Amino acid sequence: MVLLVLAGAEVVMRFGEQFLSRDVKHIQEIPAISQSLAGGKGEKILFIGNSQVRAGINPEVIEQELKARGVTPVHIERVFPDSTSLPDWYRVFKHYFVGTSRLPEVLVLCFSDIALQDSSGIDPIRLGHYYSSPSEMPEIMAEDVHDFDSRAEFVLASLSYSFANRMRVRTRALDAIVPDYRDSAQRINRDMKRESYGKLGPKSYQRLSRFLAMAKSEGVRVVVVAMPQPVVYSLDPQIKTVIEGAGMSFLDCRTVSGISAASFADEMHLATTGASVYSHFLGRELAGPVGKAASRDNLTSNTR
Repeated sequence: MVLLVLAGAEVVMRFGEQFLSRDVKHIQEIPAISQSLAGGKGEKILFIGNSQVRAGINPEVIEQELKARGVTPVHIERVFPDSTSLPDWYRVFKHYFVGTSRLPEVLVLCFSDIALQDSSGIDPIRLGHYYSSPSEMPEIMAEDVHDFDSRAEFVLASLSYSFANRMRVRTRALDAIVPDYRDSAQRINRDMKRESYGKLGPKSYQRLSRFLAMAKSEGVRVVVVAMPQPVVYSLDPQIKTVIEGAGMSFLDCRTVSGISAASFADEMHLATTGASVYSHFLGRELAGPVGKAASRDNLTSNTR
């Protein structure tokens, strides 16, 4: 009976996983997003980040601002798994875009607060289930999952849908029982992570350096964007140094005229009106780096 129950749960998860949350549905769409990017016409621009990108970046507005400044045509795609940071973005980009040779000309990496620090840990379950293949396992074991528990979770998540989604099922169940459970749990988790990061030693950005080096080796121009939050957070000057030292661009967009605490739907995500204001601003700021990348690509094509 136990085996039948487990097998039944596995079957249900394999066929019904996408109904657990819009985040799962979006992650499952990433292969199609990468394929759409590869088949797009014009300058290919990929935004990667977390739910701040989903809520705060309007592709139509970005395209409108770029077109007004002579950067056309463009093809824009977005990838934004919830509650993620640089370790996830590194693996998403490498697995779905570098690994499939479906690359953008410009990658816009959107972050806030501490998301670029090496201390931002990766979820081995999410990594094993969504962002990896067997051929990537040796590298992942060396760089991302080091202890026995994390490695066990990584392997089990790569093999079992029900194991990988057990926490999502729990969240859905508690949502139905406890009022405002999901929002409260996410807020507590963010506060606990921020507090734990604050107790760590000196900040480091080795993974960011590897990310930028990987993009550079693939001919991808990276623009790193600091996103706004209702309360303006401090920015480590090392970030700009690492980015510009790699020959990439950094945009500090934490404060934008027309964006205030009232522009946010919650403590992290821009509301619709705020997203429109921000996207107009970001589109204007991106015109320079994107235009340089387009000019470089045209020059390369003409040389060939």
